[in-house]
Amino acid sequence: MAANTSIEWTDRSWNPVRGCSRVSEGCRHCYAAHLITSWPALGDHPSRKGLARKNAAGESKFTGEVRFNEQFLDHPLRWKKPRRIFVCAHCDLF
Repeated sequence: MAANTSIEWTDRSWNPVRGCSRVSEGCRHCYAAHLITSWPALGDHPSRKGLARKNAAGESKFTGEVRFNEQFLDHPLRWKKPRRIFVCAHCDLF
């Protein structure tokens, strides 16, 4: 979970679910898979490790595994002040 973010429309991200399955051609350039494979600080974290890989063409793809990270579920309950939350930035929740 990002404590601070440079995304102008959000204050925090909250990711109790991570990973995805390719379901359409729209998944070809998935930003979340690209983040996980391009930023070692993201891709090497145990909650994301192995969820995405780069193929021979250099395209980042999710492996199809989806993880529920129960340890992150109650984080918003601990926040004392209101904030704009980017929910599930590293998956497609639906």
